[in-house]
Amino acid sequence: MYIAVGIVAILIVAAFVGLTMNNSSDDNAQTVKIISLKKTDSSVAYSPLDQAAVYDGNYSLSRYLYLYTDGVPAEGTSLYLWLNLVLNETGQQLVENAGFYSLQPSDLAEMKSMLATGNNTDVTGDFKESGSTTMAEIATLWAAEFEKDTDYTVTLSTPGSGAGIKSFYQGEVEVAQASRAMTDAEKVLAIEKGVNPVEWKVAVDGIAIIVNEDNPVDTLTLTQLEGIFNGTITNWNQVGGDDLAISLYGRDSASGSYASFKDMVLRQKEDYASSMLQFNSNALIIPEVENSAGGVGYVGIGYAKEASGSSAELTETSYVSNIAMVSKN
Repeated sequence: MYIAVGIVAILIVAAFVGLTMNNSSDDNAQTVKIISLKKTDSSVAYSPLDQAAVYDGNYSLSRYLYLYTDGVPAEGTSLYLWLNLVLNETGQQLVENAGFYSLQPSDLAEMKSMLATGNNTDVTGDFKESGSTTMAEIATLWAAEFEKDTDYTVTLSTPGSGAGIKSFYQGEVEVAQASRAMTDAEKVLAIEKGVNPVEWKVAVDGIAIIVNEDNPVDTLTLTQLEGIFNGTITNWNQVGGDDLAISLYGRDSASGSYASFKDMVLRQKEDYASSMLQFNSNALIIPEVENSAGGVGYVGIGYAKEASGSSAELTETSYVSNIAMVSKN
């Protein structure tokens, strides 16, 4: 069944993501605002739109996006060809096209070196991939290019990083896509089931904090952001804004973004505020923030760029520079 509906699944995901991300941005219209973050009161503020700050960690909510395979695929297998596409110039340009950031030269070199050591020949035809909704558009772009190049179909599903990882180690899909790293417990479960999870860095994301475009707040500290999402800060006037109740929007617990954001922001390991409404995709958070004067949420940078009307021209320049650096090594 998975293979039979492969092409349809890809087209449905592409259509859904395209509509939700581009519906209000065809004319570069702004529907939400992206907040800059400071590590402390006296620190410099950085935006996730600053690619260099995302790369070097000055922007505090930087993360890798991952694929997972069972072992390293041997040269010529479909999974080898898949990873080769993802890590080559075309695949990394598609990452940029989706609004995310391509890998830095050192990461690309590391991943390509690892790919050259493969010996797993189990997957030689069509295959299934499941996981992160944040990576839906990137994976859809890769899958369309891959089918054009190889005639192989990649059947995609996006129930969230945790669910995709579980399907992977239970042998239901060949590849997991995740916006967080596998946990030690997940790796133990995988090994117990005879799966050797190999982690591939495939893109870089800066989780973006978005607010209603009319909100006068432009910058938050990490401590303020923690207070907002743990529920101890409940009004924008507590962080220099208007006298307006804060409305929280985040991801559900199946999401890698839910886990990543919690690890990076809720530093005291407390739970999210009970008032936070949870959604199973980035695309569903954006209209909630757009339509709520006190709204605040977190989404992948690709989604935030679209909703804020931000240009991606600089990332394309950076991408070309990255590839040139790799080619010289």
